[in-house]
Amino acid sequence: MESHKLNSVQKRYLNGLKAYKRQGIKVLIDGLERPEKEWDMIFRVSEPDTRGITSFYMADFIAAPHGEISEIRLDKVSIREL
Repeated sequence: MESHKLNSVQKRYLNGLKAYKRQGIKVLIDGLERPEKEWDMIFRVSEPDTRGITSFYMADFIAAPHGEISEIRLDKVSIREL
């Protein structure tokens, strides 16, 4: 996977995800536990296609029964430009 240059905010975000992972919290991208070297893919936003649809990654923080975070799921979502 081709990596791209990350800005300071993106690096800080990835460092936060790594800290969660070190605490035993699963970090899933598109439903898979991917190697950390691939995590920069979450910052890639597609250009609108011919139908005006743009894709990007959105995070969901999944809570365990007592309220603590048990998983972080990053999934690609697509929206249509208005």
